[in-house]
Amino acid sequence: MAAVDILPFPAFARSIPAADRASLSGLSDAAIRKSVVVKAEEYREIALSLLFLHNSIAPIHRALPTELLSEVLSHCWHDMRSVHLMHVCRLWRAVALKTPQLWAEAVAAPGTQLTFNKARIEAQCQDLEDNRISFATTAIELSSPAPLRLKIHFLPDALSQTLSSHTSRLADLFVRIQSAAQLKSLCALLANGVPNLNVLGIAFPGYTGMYREWLAPGARRHYNDIDEQDNQRNLSKELTKWNSGAQGLIADTPRLQTLRCVPIDLVSHFACPSVRDMCITPAVFNTDHLEDFVHALKNTPDLTRLDLCMENRNSARLRPDDDAPGWAVNPVDLPALRTLVVNLNCNLYTAQYMDLISISSSVRVNLIEGDLGLSHLCQDLPSRHTPFIQSRVQSASTVHIWDSYDQWEIPTAIVSTSKDDEELIRFTISADVHDSPYLTSFDLIQTFRDTGAAVTRLVLHQNWSIQTPNGQPDFFRAFPHLTSLDLAGPRAHRVIKALQHLDIDGAPDALVCPRLKTLKIVFALNRGDYKSASRKAWEALRVRVRPSGWRETVFRGIPARVAALVKPLEHRAKRGLRLERLEWEDREWDPTLRLEFPPSVVVGTYVPGPGLFDQEELEKLVDGPVVFGGFTYQEIAE
Repeated sequence: MAAVDILPFPAFARSIPAADRASLSGLSDAAIRKSVVVKAEEYREIALSLLFLHNSIAPIHRALPTELLSEVLSHCWHDMRSVHLMHVCRLWRAVALKTPQLWAEAVAAPGTQLTFNKARIEAQCQDLEDNRISFATTAIELSSPAPLRLKIHFLPDALSQTLSSHTSRLADLFVRIQSAAQLKSLCALLANGVPNLNVLGIAFPGYTGMYREWLAPGARRHYNDIDEQDNQRNLSKELTKWNSGAQGLIADTPRLQTLRCVPIDLVSHFACPSVRDMCITPAVFNTDHLEDFVHALKNTPDLTRLDLCMENRNSARLRPDDDAPGWAVNPVDLPALRTLVVNLNCNLYTAQYMDLISISSSVRVNLIEGDLGLSHLCQDLPSRHTPFIQSRVQSASTVHIWDSYDQWEIPTAIVSTSKDDEELIRFTISADVHDSPYLTSFDLIQTFRDTGAAVTRLVLHQNWSIQTPNGQPDFFRAFPHLTSLDLAGPRAHRVIKALQHLDIDGAPDALVCPRLKTLKIVFALNRGDYKSASRKAWEALRVRVRPSGWRETVFRGIPARVAALVKPLEHRAKRGLRLERLEWEDREWDPTLRLEFPPSVVVGTYVPGPGLFDQEELEKLVDGPVVFGGFTYQEIAE
């Protein structure tokens, strides 16, 4: 006969031990509820401890010392989702909380974890920002004693208070501020002592001078960098008042080497003899800033790089008048200066700031422009250094032209001149408005041919076409002395056709580049080309386990490349213009990396034997070696 369950709550006989049920006999409902809660918490602690014991003897924890786990975790922060690392188990949480480098990486990582909403805070909706501020302050505390690298958008008081006891750990600090009060708060932090500060950046919304690295999160272009305060007059008054009493508020910064994105009317407060790299952005409040800027230059005698990003997003430029006495001062001599970058952005008058500096022959100059043509950068700059720039162009023996997407995915073209492998001057054309960089054949002709530059070598690696009148590719007219040509990119098969065109500036019926002797061309897969023999050849090569008949598939892509070369070379050979050396190959192309590959990929090259393909037509047109470099590609997993 089955035993009768006389204990209370028989329905829970299978899940609650009998002793626990027995302890509830005779109790009131309120007492039972109270007893159950206490017992449940007791069992919960036991369950968690058992799970912790189970995890602690897992194979990974048996084999991996906590010191090594800490080292691994210090490299694991990617974004805010990385907080889940602490949810794996108690051991991981305990180790993570005692790994300073993990939290130093957390506050330094790209993202919005240190972006605070000024409008919410000022509208007394602090609770909406509390979680983000709480994370930032906690992470800063946990990161001690690791160096701090912070990029803060709007500096709330709570974060300032936390940072005040950690200023000695600051190594890289960028602060985006919107009022004189925030600037004063920043200076108070610096006054606490920043003996290890190496990089300092200060920006105001709308005044980053096309220096995109310091735009607001999510802003891709400088004219999207919107000021939340939108009250320039009040900001100017606040900053003017602050500036009048700011002397002595900035602490010594013995290791400060880089000033990034500092407004020209504030830089004199932060420039010190240890600075080697300085990026100057537009004035925020003071039109008469030339004297202070000159003072800052004199106070940085060992400066090696200077960026002048002096263009605002709006039309209200705080720039001195053309007849301001500050323009007439003797230029500052910077004997260590090696790189000068000037971002013009359609305002050629920005070039006048160059006149405040003495530029020696050892300085590499980079002029950055958006919509104006290349020839304007050489001929129309209102600067006493314009003859110097023109001489850098005229003395060039080599010109490199390449384009790609920059780190903000903005199409950019670079024209660089050099002599004896030493760069003379660089022009950067940024497509801030257009879909591709505004580089025209007319500008190239005016810049190089019309100035008498005897360029003998041209390296042309392109994603986008050089714009030409009526679609006629006449850009080779810019280089009548060319002896060596290096072409690469998805348009190489079209660019090579331009060697058939007449040089309308030369003798009657003369072709462009009559002295050309060496040609190197790298064909790349055409964009949108999904059915050609070249595409099928690449698909056959890239897989590690190649399909049957893959060689035949690859060889079917070669005749089209040979034909693209034969036509222009044959046309030139009929005029007595023959090459002495030809190198050609097929290579995978990336719009950003161009001919390079990411360091983590596996790169392969297939060069078929000379008897497996036919380039006899090319060999008849060249008075020297014809070298086929094969196919270079990135392997892909199955």
